[in-house]
Amino acid sequence: MINRQFFSHLKLLRDTYEEPPQYNLFSVLRSESDEVRLHSRFLVDVLSPSGCHNQGELFLTSFLKRQGLEVSGNIEVLCEYKSIDILIRSENTAVIIENKIYAGDQDKQLQRYYQTMHDEGYKDIHLFYLTLDGKEPSPESIGTLDKKITNISYRSDIHDWIDRCTELSARNAPLREAFIQYLDLINHLTNRVENMEHIERLKKLLLEGDNLESVSELNQAYEEIVVDAQLSMWEMLGKKMTEQLGELSSDSIAHEHDPRETVRKYVQARRNSKWIIQEFELRDYPSFYLYVEQDHHLYFGLYQNKDSKQAKQTKLPELEHDYEVENGTTLFKYPKKKINFRNLSTNDVKSLLNPEFLNDFTQEIVDELVALHQSIMDAL
Repeated sequence: MINRQFFSHLKLLRDTYEEPPQYNLFSVLRSESDEVRLHSRFLVDVLSPSGCHNQGELFLTSFLKRQGLEVSGNIEVLCEYKSIDILIRSENTAVIIENKIYAGDQDKQLQRYYQTMHDEGYKDIHLFYLTLDGKEPSPESIGTLDKKITNISYRSDIHDWIDRCTELSARNAPLREAFIQYLDLINHLTNRVENMEHIERLKKLLLEGDNLESVSELNQAYEEIVVDAQLSMWEMLGKKMTEQLGELSSDSIAHEHDPRETVRKYVQARRNSKWIIQEFELRDYPSFYLYVEQDHHLYFGLYQNKDSKQAKQTKLPELEHDYEVENGTTLFKYPKKKINFRNLSTNDVKSLLNPEFLNDFTQEIVDELVALHQSIMDAL
């Protein structure tokens, strides 16, 4: 039977083996989750035979062997080639790596990338979908593509490969240190415990008595805590948006029959789970919505439903704003506090369950939406 003493023992183990955060140059220079300007660029340089590491194809060969691939000839590794995050290509082969840490999938994204390389004459094309935990791409991203897609993860595939690169760089202190710091970053992003002595002690503790029988119950209880935290956030967002903007649209989670089940599907990453949204339709601009949406991160702004009957007849005035723009009609930005809802840390869960934090977090978002709404009304 797991009791208070068990959890006290867990805390003692954590306090014993947990190391204080080390200085990490990657975190200092860039956001830890910056897919393109940090992760893709770093991985491309490590993979590239002409990378700054001056080790030729050593690291590239190690990566390809792990994926069961051989690429011969004059190999080139590119970052953001025609929007492809990472491209490894030779005369005959193209290896496409779509790098997704927190960003959501785009419509027919993998299909388009495959078609791009096919149109350039490549017959041997391999597709890799890289995420923190190895999840599958969405059907929207795959489109009509009838091609095997290999799912790989930072948590295992990239971690183990970079760990091997660290061993291969044993005599090159600066390069070895760079790999060690990148491994620390991966461990932080994926909530991975690296200290195996800690893990071995935990294994022994779980095997004592009937502790192992309670693991599934603990997992279920923790999952429900995560659901509680996220549901509270959506409820507070819905309440504040309704009070300060007006009645939310029918697609909002606020109007769903069982919002808790919707959040649970998202937390469990079920294939039929959908993005969660709270949205308000602008009365003077039908088909335009102020919204808060969640994929991996929470983001908010303004979008136009182009399938609406009024879409072609309704255009917004020119606005001054500090939002990022997508597809010409979608404005979005992230809250100051970026939380990965697909991979919540325990600190993030505790924050979301803290009423003061949750109030400030949601109010910041709603204040931004109210200000955006006011700027639209002022432009009338």
